[in-house]
Amino acid sequence: MLSYFLMCLSHRVMAKLELEESATKCVKLLKKCSCPQLVETAKILESYVHELAQLSDHAKIPVSKAARKKKQPNEFEKTRAKILDYLLETIRKYLRYIDSFPLHELFYFNQASWLKKHLNPVISNVIHKALSNPGLYIPSAGSVSEDTGIDPNMPDVCIVYQLYLECGKLINMQDWRKAFISIVSAEKDVNDNVLCEQFHSAVSQLQFMGFVRPAKRKKDHMQRLTWYH
Repeated sequence: MLSYFLMCLSHRVMAKLELEESATKCVKLLKKCSCPQLVETAKILESYVHELAQLSDHAKIPVSKAARKKKQPNEFEKTRAKILDYLLETIRKYLRYIDSFPLHELFYFNQASWLKKHLNPVISNVIHKALSNPGLYIPSAGSVSEDTGIDPNMPDVCIVYQLYLECGKLINMQDWRKAFISIVSAEKDVNDNVLCEQFHSAVSQLQFMGFVRPAKRKKDHMQRLTWYH
């Protein structure tokens, strides 16, 4: 509660009533604590609440920043500054930075970028990795190698994706289909009509994942939407 109250004081100027209500809530919470230091803090903070309540009506609203340059701060601003300074001193005294304790590395770390990378991975990179090397996830799915090239035993969508990576901005559907059939038919004796159905199904999956879309000017072409180096 103290840290929340301090944050409110630091980021915006509170009106007298709002400041008094927030400080009163802090006092009530601190009085419930069994720690003598916090109870003492509650007593001091309560004295500031009484001081706020005794301020005259003209001190309820703090003066603007422009007006501060011309005259001294009023009683409300002085009281607010005292509360802020006291809370800052108290929090710095009892709330130490975790890295000030020995062996804190066993329980905490500050590598936020590493944590973000593993908890919120870039989905496009994960999909690219799975389509490029399905053997990492399915041992029997095959993989791509420099010696043998594209493995015909790979899933259809992976074969189509490997051919997709070799294409430019516009992909001719007929050439794409012929390349797919030539790879798959080398290991399997399957009817060309069946292979065409497999090819179009794989292309539909790529389109669903956002890799391609129909070209606007050429009806027999697909437009490539992603690029990987």
